[in-house]
Amino acid sequence: MAKKKSNDGNNSNNRPDPTMLTIGWLEHDDTSIRFDEINEWARWRTEHDERIVDVRTDRPISPALLLTLAPLLEGDEEEFDVNGVAMLPQLLVSGGFVPLPRFPADTRAIVVHNAYASWLPGGPCEFNQSETIWELDGFHWVEASGDMEDLVIAIGDLGAPEASVAAAVRASHWFSFDEDGTVVSELEDMADPDEDEELDEELDEDGDFYDEDADDEDDEDDGTGTGTGTGTGTGTGTEPTIRWKRPRVPVGQLNMTATFNIADARAFADQVERLVPERSGIVRHDPHGPQDRFEAPDGHVWRADDPTAMLVMAFVCMPVEGTEFEGWSPRMRANVLASWPTVYELALTVEGFVLGDPELRARWQPTPSYEPWRPPTLMQRVALLRSMGAGLLKFDVRSLVRP
Repeated sequence: MAKKKSNDGNNSNNRPDPTMLTIGWLEHDDTSIRFDEINEWARWRTEHDERIVDVRTDRPISPALLLTLAPLLEGDEEEFDVNGVAMLPQLLVSGGFVPLPRFPADTRAIVVHNAYASWLPGGPCEFNQSETIWELDGFHWVEASGDMEDLVIAIGDLGAPEASVAAAVRASHWFSFDEDGTVVSELEDMADPDEDEELDEELDEDGDFYDEDADDEDDEDDGTGTGTGTGTGTGTGTEPTIRWKRPRVPVGQLNMTATFNIADARAFADQVERLVPERSGIVRHDPHGPQDRFEAPDGHVWRADDPTAMLVMAFVCMPVEGTEFEGWSPRMRANVLASWPTVYELALTVEGFVLGDPELRARWQPTPSYEPWRPPTLMQRVALLRSMGAGLLKFDVRSLVRP
């Protein structure tokens, strides 16, 4: 039934649709139009820089209605109502934006998969993060909400629920498939850091862990003068051992994978050009012409019509002086995801960078494995790209920093 509804919605775009809808504008009078006039009024809206307040129609909220309204959206809309249900523009992986309910429970949407993590991290505020795959009559989307990420990505109806769910899992941040093909989530394994209090461990000069608190207990004077300290005192005057520690100079490795939706390659290149520092010597040639490209003094060339090249150049030009990345020399690889039009994946690796931020260095605790630490400098660059027309579909970063 869901597939039939989706097909009916598509067929309605191929023939005149007399069904009426009323659009409430912020500055202009309400407009009653036919569904097949949407594209014309989308152009009018852009020309008049108008804002949608609400949409009213006799049609129920369905995938066909949401996709019909999609051409009206530019992605920067504030909340507006559709038949009394609060909507927000959300990224559609096939390009553009689509209205989705701010509160899916206000519609017939059902939860396909959900994962949740919550705890009190030793303070007055509670940590919360959830991720949900929703479905409305065959139309799927994935929603992350909480302290680490707020992002909604609309998948649509790919013809079969299995295909739509698989696409939602791929676009999600924490969902994945296990060896049996079952949908699982990292959030379900995210333990409360205060639940199992571990020993305060430090790395000794040989690279082994030792318990700093245990050392203090061993070195306490028990009144017998037989403590394990190496001081020269005897009897009850024995002083606790002072164990020498090497100064921390944290050196790290970092791996980042980000997936972006870039619908307009040339417009994105224009935005990335703004990120190029003058001192870099990178020059743009033949803007918007057949040979539109950026050239570096060393002869490296990035084609402006290639979003993968623009993503790489955006991170090559990332300013890192005085940040956590002393020794910034990333290796990058970007490629097109064949089955996803306008979707591009960037893999970035940095090895041997020095954790330069003094405040971050002071509170850093070395860990024996990779963890999802998100460097502020990197996050600022990702946020910039998101504001410049690169929709962030998936982001994953793993870091390993040791003294």
